[in-house]
Amino acid sequence: MNRLKKIGLTILLLIIVLLLTRKENQNKTLITTDFIQPWKILDWNDEDFDNHFLKLESVKIKEVIIQWTIESDGDEFKYRLYPSKYETKDKYDSILEKLLKSAKKNNVGIYIGLNNDLLWWNNYQNNEDYLKFQMEVAKNQVDEIENLYREEYFNTILGYYLPFEIYTNASGFSHNWANMFNILIEHLNLKTFSIPLLFSPFLSDYAGSTNQNIKDTFDILFKESKFRDFDLIIPMDSYGNVLPNDLNNENRAFNYLESIRKSIEENSKIGMAVNIEIFSEVNGEFNCWFWKNKTTIKSSIFV
Repeated sequence: MNRLKKIGLTILLLIIVLLLTRKENQNKTLITTDFIQPWKILDWNDEDFDNHFLKLESVKIKEVIIQWTIESDGDEFKYRLYPSKYETKDKYDSILEKLLKSAKKNNVGIYIGLNNDLLWWNNYQNNEDYLKFQMEVAKNQVDEIENLYREEYFNTILGYYLPFEIYTNASGFSHNWANMFNILIEHLNLKTFSIPLLFSPFLSDYAGSTNQNIKDTFDILFKESKFRDFDLIIPMDSYGNVLPNDLNNENRAFNYLESIRKSIEENSKIGMAVNIEIFSEVNGEFNCWFWKNKTTIKSSIFV
């Protein structure tokens, strides 16, 4: 089943929040960023966005990732959040501007997600023509969004997020993924100012999650990708399922992140933050408990 769909249908939060953490000093971890899946905000008005940003301000969160702005399923473009040349079945053309307008008003920075295609989960990661086409869509989106919004929201738009979720694997997909990232990075480099690119891989149990598989996956990716020092990898599935006193999963999460960190140290300039997904899977359903979130955040301090 499509992983994003599964999460979107079953999570209990009003907004799915991913907490990115970074060390401010040896004893303090800073929660920096809110994460919004677009299906939940399609009917939001200006007041809804203002209220959300005010709540974020109350906990000192000043950045938001909107996960994607166009969703497709192969040749069918399902919906969009801004006026694009891509004709979609449904159009919510005011949503991205409402988000940016409210963010500017409330001094919040936005990372804009590009296209999300559902065929990604049908083993299309090994189809180079498919990946090239998706990056053409992403490049066109960057140009459209820059032309539509950059002048008005220059300091509000922090960068772009690529929704395609790569994962730890032993299948050799890393070569194709590196080519995919490079197509988009080379396009971003044509701009006259630095535009960061963010992405969030996950830890796969079924496709290779040993420490060596993790290291191999990212060694190849980082060696062959042209990531810059202002790009950011934000690994998910890190502490999202670590329950209190759950030493096995805590060690597993630590080894996952440590493997990626070592690979970056050896092979890349890219920055790294931690994506703490605050839902848990129980009997095939995803739920969220706020008591566990506190433990999750506390556990991540040593990362």
